[in-house]
Amino acid sequence: MSNQMNNIVEMLESADVGSREIDEKIAKLVGWVRTTADGKHLRGYAYCPNYTTSMDTALTLVPDGGDWQMPLPFHEYNNKLFRCEIYGKGYVYVYGVAPTPALAICIAVMKAIEETK
Repeated sequence: MSNQMNNIVEMLESADVGSREIDEKIAKLVGWVRTTADGKHLRGYAYCPNYTTSMDTALTLVPDGGDWQMPLPFHEYNNKLFRCEIYGKGYVYVYGVAPTPALAICIAVMKAIEETK
């Protein structure tokens, strides 16, 4: 796992809640760019998507062709109540476990992205 990816996964796995700091790191990693109505690129990640606090936004990161599931009930593991599993082309199976659904999705997605490189 690359240093940058490893750092993000470690931050996600140790987080109790989502944060803009992690959102910005994910946005940079996946190449998110903010553009104006006339197509100009703006610098900075202040308005990047809320990957770590929104399930819908986190799911936009699932690699093309990937299937995901959040099996319930999931038994608590060190205060981590949610598990997201992703299956897809280029990787057999990855998962993330976290206190919130969005964090669990982000962890699994980061692992899937790394596996498809």
